[in-house]
Amino acid sequence: MTLSTRHIVDACSSFREIWNRTKEDEDEIISQASLEVVKDVILLLKQHSREEGLFRRSGEHVIRQRVLESLKKGERLQVPSTPDSAKECAAALQLYLTQMRPPVVPKRVQQLLIADNPGISVSTIANDALGLIRQDVIGRHNDLLVNILMLLRHLLIFSPASERTELQAPPVVMTFLPVFFELSTDDALKWRQIASRFNEVIIEAPKQLTTSGQLDVGCKEITGHESNIIVRLRALAMINPFLRFAQNRNSYDFEDRMQAQQLRRPLIGRLHPAIIRERV
Repeated sequence: MTLSTRHIVDACSSFREIWNRTKEDEDEIISQASLEVVKDVILLLKQHSREEGLFRRSGEHVIRQRVLESLKKGERLQVPSTPDSAKECAAALQLYLTQMRPPVVPKRVQQLLIADNPGISVSTIANDALGLIRQDVIGRHNDLLVNILMLLRHLLIFSPASERTELQAPPVVMTFLPVFFELSTDDALKWRQIASRFNEVIIEAPKQLTTSGQLDVGCKEITGHESNIIVRLRALAMINPFLRFAQNRNSYDFEDRMQAQQLRRPLIGRLHPAIIRERV
């Protein structure tokens, strides 16, 4: 009887070790070294957030491949802090995130943001998605996802006026749809709806996913409430082409005022390829 009990205890201990190891492998989808490189890339991108074409344009394949290798191996990032390097870092980061398994955005969160959910507001769906992230994403995975969402929020606030269109979500948000979502053919037809919900997730992420120490250093002078207002006003300008920031400003000042003036339509070449195909 004693021997049998000991065997059961040993079996339970072994199962617990395997379970914990499996959970750790699922939760920690990135090494600490690679996570630090991701943070270095994000810092560089924030420094060049006013450049046109981040995550949409690239050209120097050699630099992009070097950055991608640094991300994969967790090696120190060694690229000059120039606009061209920033574009290549953005392209490399996109590729790196696309190749991650399990996906950066958990499947349950993806399904919630993709589902039709008729009659449910965008804000409610986004808040439910953030609740799932708090519940399901832990450790370095959480650190990675929070930093990426904070980067996208930073770009929503500080990106050039030419990066804003009359569409229902900014180009940078739509560019990340194939990175964060596994979309079927039917899902792709709902890209505006998915982009709108994901945009709301980005706006609300600082309030629900970050601590005071994780707030965007580039937005210290702006409270979370004020920055959310900025993003929402810009989203309004995408739908209503008669609103834009005074003097086409990229940065926020407390003296800035909204004025009625027609929003200049961006050149077709500045739009995401998927949108180009649709509009043409």
